Formats: sequence, structure tokens, C-alpha cells
Amino acid sequence: MKNLFLDSTCLQGKRVVINGDQFHYLKNVRRLQEGSKLETIIGNKRYSLVVSSITKSRIICEIAAQRDIQSNGWVPIYVYQGLLKSTKMDLVVSKLSELGVSEFFPMKTERAIPEINTGIERINRWKRLATEGTKVSGFEKTMTIHAPVRFDRLENIIRQEDHILFFSTLTRGNHIKNILESNRFAYNNSFHLLFGPEGGFSEDEIKMLLHLNATPVTLGDFVLKSETASIVATGFIRLYYSDVI
Repeated sequence: MKNLFLDSTCLQGKRVVINGDQFHYLKNVRRLQEGSKLETIIGNKRYSLVVSSITKSRIICEIAAQRDIQSNGWVPIYVYQGLLKSTKMDLVVSKLSELGVSEFFPMKTERAIPEINTGIERINRWKRLATEGTKVSGFEKTMTIHAPVRFDRLENIIRQEDHILFFSTLTRGNHIKNILESNRFAYNNSFHLLFGPEGGFSEDEIKMLLHLNATPVTLGDFVLKSETASIVATGFIRLYYSDVI
């Protein structure tokens, strides 16, 4: 685990007090002792801590240094995923958070799974999965999870000056590698990646995306399931632009 996220209630003056599940993890798994150093993220800041004392129920740390969290220079990526079955959406959220996606938008499309539960309980689950993924990856900012958005409202969300790519087997889109190597896809813009549900985007939805100046993209001659495509394509873009670090 590269990042440890704590609730703001742990901040007590110039100290950080850790209890509950995080206490048991740090004491019994990480085996912290007095004098141990610890890095943690609380809200929008990263804290360097030194353990001053350990009791039977809590760890008390002194704050040695603090700074605002950073994006590490990564190219911002926003992913819009047509709603899938619950377990598949969970997988997508978990893996995209590990890849440092900035924001995640579940989409209500024509062919999306209609019976999926997208209430507050499900969204909170996605937020927990996003936090767990960020703990592993080392990114300091957790992926923001949005409530499901209607496809016809995308034009109110996406800035057309950013790079907008949609993945579909119904179009003769360029291979993702060729698209990224073109001059118009620079390092200083955000990427908006759109993936359809299990049945893909409808013809009307593709027309709307083209109207938004979105670029049709493929991953080659083979066909991937939607949840696989979103993870593979996002990972490809993240690795392709990793040299900006």
C-alpha cells in the first residue's frame, strides 16, 4: 500500500490520532513502533508523520511536514462508461482508479443494463473501491465518482477543446496508437474516453458523439468486452503519456 487515507477527524491540533481499522492495520500488519515514520493523506494534504506513542486502541503521531496533494504531472483522464452489470462496473471502477483516472462518469445509454442499481449505496461502494485502488497505485488524488449521467447531457459536461475519444466497433475509427501519434493529441490537454455498454453505442449516439467532435477509435481488429476495453484503452493512454513525469 503506497497511500494511507485518513478521515479529517484524525487531525487533532498538531497531532494525528489513528484508531479503528486503520489502527489495527498499522499496528498488526505494518507493525509500527514509536519513532516510525508514516506518510498519509487527509483531505487535500499529504502529511509526513512520526509515531510518538501507541496505546491499546490508538496511534498518536506528530506532524513533521505537510503539503498539498499533487497530480504528479499525469495527463488528466476522464472516463465515461455505459452502465454494465454490477460486478463488471465494480471491476471497471477498481482498475481505473489504479490507473489514476481523474473522474468517472457512469452513463445511461440506449443499450445500458436497465435494472442495475445506481442508488446512493452503489455509488458509495464505487467510492470505496476507488479509494482502495488509489492506495495501491500511489496516486495522491482519488478518482471522483459521479452519479450516473444521461447520454444526451454529455455536451454540458465535456469541453470540446479537450481530446474526446469514443471506442466503437461500428465505426471505422483509427487505431488508438495512430491517434495518439498525431500532432493534434498533445500532452497539455485532458482526455475524455467514452465506452459503450455491453451492446455498444447506438447509431444515434454515435452521430451525437461525432457532432461533439469526438474521434472514433479502435483497439485493433479484435473485439473486447466493454469492461475490458475501458481498462485496456485507459491503461494504454496512461502508459503512452507516462514520460511526462
